[in-house]
Order: sequence, then C-alpha cells, then structure tokens
Amino acid sequence: MFRYYILTSGPLWSLERQFTFLKTNETVVVINSLDKEYVDEAAEFCAFNNIEHYVTDSDGTPSTGKNSVLKLFLASDYDYMVHVDGDDIITPYGRNLYRTVANGIGETPDVICLANQLAVQTPQEDFFDLFRNQVDSLTVKRKNFYISPKHNAHHTHSLTERGPHRYTPKVSENEIDRMVVDGISRETARAWLTARKISEEYAVGYGDKMNTLNRLVFFSKKSAEMMHYDKDMMIGEDVLQYYELKKLSYEGKIDMRVRNENPCYSYLYMQDVDSVTRNGVLDLSWIEPLVIKLNSMDIFPLGYKLREFRDPYYEVK
Repeated sequence: MFRYYILTSGPLWSLERQFTFLKTNETVVVINSLDKEYVDEAAEFCAFNNIEHYVTDSDGTPSTGKNSVLKLFLASDYDYMVHVDGDDIITPYGRNLYRTVANGIGETPDVICLANQLAVQTPQEDFFDLFRNQVDSLTVKRKNFYISPKHNAHHTHSLTERGPHRYTPKVSENEIDRMVVDGISRETARAWLTARKISEEYAVGYGDKMNTLNRLVFFSKKSAEMMHYDKDMMIGEDVLQYYELKKLSYEGKIDMRVRNENPCYSYLYMQDVDSVTRNGVLDLSWIEPLVIKLNSMDIFPLGYKLREFRDPYYEVK
C-alpha cells in the first residue's frame, strides 16, 4: 500500500492546490504549525473533504514536522510513501510514476531523491496546464518541453544550470558588494559566502549530478526506520538527511537512487509561498551550522555516486 504524505503549516490555498492533481483517497495530510487558527482551518478542510489527516505537535522547525510524518508512516499499514512539502506540487506524471513504482512495476528502491528539480517562482494561471495532460510514459514530453519565462522557473539547485550564480571555486567579490548594498556587513557576507562555497564543494564531491539539494521524495518503511531529521537544523535538515541516507546506501543497508527530473518533472518546488527559507530577507547564516555538521560527519568516500533511477514504462488506462 502507498500514500502521498503532505506536510503543511500554511497557508490554506497552498494545501488546497495539492488536490489539483492528487486524489483525496490517496493522500495523508499532516498539519504541523504553531498557528492555531491555521491548524483548525486545515483540519476543517480535510474533514470536509474526507482526507485522512493528523495534527502533530509543532515547535516551528521543519525537522519536527518531517519527523512527525515519519512516525505516522511507520505506524501505518502503508509500505511506501512520497513526502510532499505543503507548498510544493506533485505533477500528474509524478503522481502516477511513484504509485506505479510502489506497486512493483520496474525496480522499487528504498529511497528516490531528485536532481535537476524545477523551482517555480511566479506561476501564472496557465502554468499547471503545462503538466495537466502528461500522465504516463505515452504522454510525457521528453523533447520540446517549453516553459514560458513569465513563470520564472529554473533549476535552482543545479550548480551547472543556475545561470549567473553557477558554480565557481571562489567567493565572488561582486556578490559580496551586492550584499553590502543590501545592508549586510562585508565580514558577514564573506563568512556566509565562504560557508556556501564549502557546502557547494560537498555537493560536487559527495552529492549527485552537481546539485546542492537532491530532494528526498520516495521512501520505503525500511528507510524511514533509519531516518531522523536533525532538530538543531532550522534550514538544511534535508541536505544533512540526504548525506546520512547516502552513507547507508554506500554501506549496502538501503537501495537509494537519484532521479533526473529534467524534462520529465514529477515534483515541483514552488517558491511562491513564504517559508523559513523564503521570507524576503537574504539570510545565509544557516549554511554555517550545516557545514559544521557535514565536517563532523563520518561520510562515505569522495566521488561515490548513487545509481540513477530509470522510470519504468507505464500507461494510465
């Protein structure tokens, strides 16, 4: 058995749009928020639409919310799950892909993480129409898939495809100057950007496909039993968890694969909702604690790469 687990902390419209493509009877909503009004609002929405849902204790950290999802999944009868952050979107192709994989068509790894994920900042009314009719191997566009610039969509986590900020081994003095103009001291800007370069070096040497985040999406119960998001990390907890799972993969304890999203997108990173990482103020201070954690980690050998996940052929009848 299989379910999509949506972790939500608000706003309601971002939860409602999850069901543009997902069905209510295949979804579990986990409400984890310090906003009592939103908790009541989201629970009422789920109850009205007969959606399985749970309200879990929140301390305001993403890690606590994600750990509550893991706990609920482990206590359930479901064998596999897809974790969905409440402001993101599973595409119709992704919805059917992960359900197909969970049902044993093709190979079913313990963990699937993503590379070259699409991040969308200003989706217009016609944005979801790009994906609406791509539901299986017959209909997904592998060539000539065009996304209009008006949607401001990019491969934000790709060091090779993120435009003017693409990876270089040195801290950019021009970027420091821009941060100073924004009111950040030169010393602080240099410290933040130096830490970011170190984290990027980890992505180059220890990550997959030159991505700063290989988003964790698909999980088996076996992998979930070995997971616990670090509550000390307000941001970057998913990066740390990725490296910890990848070490388990290197040791042969789980089967973890990386899936190239481009151009068959399964999970959209929606950046049109304010969150811990997107609140209008540039703050890279979270990277320094992440680097400290990574430097103290008993990590796998440099250059170890995950096997690539290949989508099985499937048709939706």
